[in-house]
Amino acid sequence: MRQGPNGEAIRDAFTLRAEWAVTAVDESKSANREMFFTLEDLGGLTGIARWLAVAELHRSTLDRMMATHYARKAYVADRYLNRLVSLEAFDRQEHGTAGYKTVLQRCVALAGKPITDLVPDHDKWTTRLKNDRNALAHHLSQLSRRASSDQLFLSDSAYWLYVICLLRKANAPERVFERIGQNQQFLFLMRRLAKLF
Repeated sequence: MRQGPNGEAIRDAFTLRAEWAVTAVDESKSANREMFFTLEDLGGLTGIARWLAVAELHRSTLDRMMATHYARKAYVADRYLNRLVSLEAFDRQEHGTAGYKTVLQRCVALAGKPITDLVPDHDKWTTRLKNDRNALAHHLSQLSRRASSDQLFLSDSAYWLYVICLLRKANAPERVFERIGQNQQFLFLMRRLAKLF
């Protein structure tokens, strides 16, 4: 700040520099991935309107969850923890505060298929997610001894649990859930998780 000729305070201009986070994607190098479902599967514009209403209601947790999906550089443990706490915040907004195991059980009940197919032993799965959340949040050492690939696949299962819960809240047609359950990426995740439980 400096003083002007009439005694008024004048703010000095400054330049703010930040790294540009948006980058172009070379489509020729990206994997050819099938869509999980189509606009028609979702119910056209009516389905989009329902989705937008739910997305607005859960904007904060959706922002956090999608940041984990699109971040170019992120530690697996950070991605995993952010997905787990997004589930917790989503459930808290829907039902109020509860123990984390209850949070996960309510989310599984809401999601139904294809989550119930993704990990058939829900009790072991939700216990593992709860224990991992506590270990990550409190910097406990037991998680660091596990393979990061396990964390990656468990993190992806938490991501899908959240996404399917939001689609259920948006009253997506059953065709959407059938298509997700038949997608090769989802089936690959199912096979990987089967080795953990």
